[in-house]
This record gives sequence, structure tokens and C-alpha cells, in this order.
Amino acid sequence: MLRLLLVVAVIAAYFYFRRVAARLPPAQRRRLMFRAIVIGAIAGLTALAVTGRMHWAAPLLAALIPLLRGVVVLAMPLLVRLLGERVRPRPDPHGPASGDKGRQQPPPGPRGMQRSEALATLGLSDPVSRDDIIQAHRRLIQRVHPDRGGSDYLAARINLAKDVLLG
Repeated sequence: MLRLLLVVAVIAAYFYFRRVAARLPPAQRRRLMFRAIVIGAIAGLTALAVTGRMHWAAPLLAALIPLLRGVVVLAMPLLVRLLGERVRPRPDPHGPASGDKGRQQPPPGPRGMQRSEALATLGLSDPVSRDDIIQAHRRLIQRVHPDRGGSDYLAARINLAKDVLLG
């Protein structure tokens, strides 16, 4: 009989949440469904613990997970402030573009660069074809792209050189 009541309660909860969620925007709907799943999981684990089919510590740990997430979110600014002096950014593996060891230079300004400087940046010499420019750009950008741990400055210079040469 208890199992039948549990199945009816789960079905009723499903239809209730479905009706309520239909009126909410997608972001709130996802949040509501996540909360419903967490509450259902905690209730199921608690039912298993009460009936003796599971150790009592499992539902307790499951109930603490959402609380711990909230504590971590609240404590994050404090951790950043405490560890901010100790955590330093990784050095650029390609080194600074110029001899300056202290900091990276800003990306080139709107003024741009000369054609000769663009050729030197891509490692090309006149006369140069469109395919040569694209091939040199692709080869260099794969090495220094910021998504692969490269330098923002070098990637910007290489992109600007390609734009200057292709017009």
C-alpha cells in the first residue's frame, strides 16, 4: 500500500510541476526542475533510510550538497581576497613580444601597421600570393592562439598583419 501511495504522489508532483513550469520563462523553469529533482532525490533517499534499506548518512550527505554549494558561492569573494596575493598568472610561454620582460604590450591601435611590417610578422617576403598569406597566418596563429595558452598580443599582431596584407 505504501508503494502505491508513493507512486501516486510522484505522479501528482510531476503533473503539478509540469503545469506550474509551463507558465515560467525557460531560466526559471530549469531552476524549478533542478530543485524538484534535488528535493525528490533527497525524499527518495530519506524514504530508503527510514525503511532500513540504506544507511542514514547517505540522505544526510545528499541534503548537504546544495547547502555546501551555497557556502562555496558565498565564500568565494573572501577566498579570492585571501589568496589573491598568492595566486599569480602563469607566464606567457612565448615570452613578451619585445625585450620588455615586465608586461605585455597592448594590441596594435586602429592606425595599423605598414606592409613591410606585416610581411615580417608573418615571415614572408614580396612577391606574396593570397594563399601564402593565409597559410602563414594559419601556421602562426595555431602556435600563439590565446585558447592554447598563447599570447593575446601576438595573436592580435598576426591577425592585423593578415588583414593588412589581404586588404
